[in-house]
Amino acid sequence: MTKDNLNAIVDAVIFFRIENTAKSQFNIGNVLGAITELTQTSIRDALGMVTLQQALEDRDRLAGHIREAMQGPTDQWGVTVTRCLIQEMLFAPELVKPLSTAATARRQAESKIIGARADVKAANLMSKAAAILDSNPAM
Repeated sequence: MTKDNLNAIVDAVIFFRIENTAKSQFNIGNVLGAITELTQTSIRDALGMVTLQQALEDRDRLAGHIREAMQGPTDQWGVTVTRCLIQEMLFAPELVKPLSTAATARRQAESKIIGARADVKAANLMSKAAAILDSNPAM
């Protein structure tokens, strides 16, 4: 659940390396099971700190938070988490249409801003050209 109380299903992949096999066997036993559970709780914690929009816009930063949250406990187990990838984020069907509408509105607003900036530049160039044409000739 995100900071704005919206549910999301997240598919993530964690890459890890066992650095100290004795430490991992004696401290945790089932390394894969422990990594799986830690990954699930780390994803929940990371998602709870951001809004759905932030999670969608910056998956890499979210993955970094997950990796950092996992690093402390896994160090004690003799395991190093090398990478976290967020593959997919799924939402309830009733959220898809509003999110799509919001994204479309944002893209249209950005295109209007770009168009307005281009119009301002064109107006400045036209004004400079008019000033040059209105000036007295050098002859």
